[in-house]
Amino acid sequence: MGWGTNILAIQMTFYPIEFMGPKLWQPEGQPFGLFGWQGIIPAKAGKMADTLVTLMMEKLFNVAEVFAKLDPEEIYHCCRPGIATLVKSVTREAAMAVVPEFWLAAPQDVRQLIYEGSESFSREYILGVLDRIVAEIYEVFDLKHLVVSTTEANKELIVNMFQEIGEKEFKFLIRSGAYFGFLFGVVQSAIFYAYDAWWLLPLGGFIVGFATNFLALKLIFEPVEERQVGPFKFQGVFLKRQVEVSKEFGELSGQNFLRAEQIWGEILHGAKKKQFMQLLVRYTSHFCDEKLGVAAFPVTALIGDDGYKLFKEKVVLGIQDELPALLPYSYAYADRKLDLKTEIREKMEVLPSAEFEGVLHPVFKEDEIKLIVVGGVLGMGVGFLQLLLTEV
Repeated sequence: MGWGTNILAIQMTFYPIEFMGPKLWQPEGQPFGLFGWQGIIPAKAGKMADTLVTLMMEKLFNVAEVFAKLDPEEIYHCCRPGIATLVKSVTREAAMAVVPEFWLAAPQDVRQLIYEGSESFSREYILGVLDRIVAEIYEVFDLKHLVVSTTEANKELIVNMFQEIGEKEFKFLIRSGAYFGFLFGVVQSAIFYAYDAWWLLPLGGFIVGFATNFLALKLIFEPVEERQVGPFKFQGVFLKRQVEVSKEFGELSGQNFLRAEQIWGEILHGAKKKQFMQLLVRYTSHFCDEKLGVAAFPVTALIGDDGYKLFKEKVVLGIQDELPALLPYSYAYADRKLDLKTEIREKMEVLPSAEFEGVLHPVFKEDEIKLIVVGGVLGMGVGFLQLLLTEV
């Protein structure tokens, strides 16, 4: 009974990914409802991801320090193949918005000279924008939003992550269900033999299912620090695997949430996209004013203050539109340079046991009681089945 109910309890921890049943009512972030069930982890995917990323930022890496590894010059070099296209597109759109008659009438050679002149400023402009992003990274990038939104949209990610990281612990939980279940079952049988009240088997089933899961989870995470009793050493099963878990966690975090494509996607389209746009506006305005210098007066006299303002707005919008096509050239470099999976692994490996336990255990600690109660309820069901069999 202990073995079977633990298998089923673990399956109910992860599955189904979405609520299964009529779903007349389901408390937010809870697996149960009227009438049906959703895996404990998928039901709380967003909250778990929020807790996880908070702990990562507190103990494993500093976002600003990580971004400081990126060399703007290298990113510019990687993006060179796409810069000419960006410059042409932005220049054409800005010119058509401010001086359309001139642009349409200009010979191709003149347009080409303008393109080349604009491209000559592209390196300085792009390096400056990248410098500002790194300097103001907390203003334009929200790591928590990235991880939580990715997890909520793809609950399978966090399910697979916990399954892979805790594979050995879940196997231990299943085996311990058999060991503890047998021992408790012997006691239960003796009590039932002496006093065969009908309610003893369901009650005993609940106690056995509850107690086996409770003890198994205690052994997974406790004791936190290694203790020696005579020739024997004791430590939580999970904590003994700190080096192995650190590697797995780093690999999966880097693969699922922290790739360059996802990071830049969050900056361009995420929770702080408005702040990123404001950064582009500020920097572009400053850059244009600086480059025009003494020529600013005749330019504004020619196209007017409103025309000059419109020109800068079109440059900003054009760059924003073209960046998604330009940035992929830099993904391979950024992934290699940031190397967040190694950063996370190395930091986790050297954490004291108490802090290591504090990185992952709190993410699902409050839901352990649900797993324990599920084991108890399943055990009670088996107890009723046992009662029916004794009647037969």
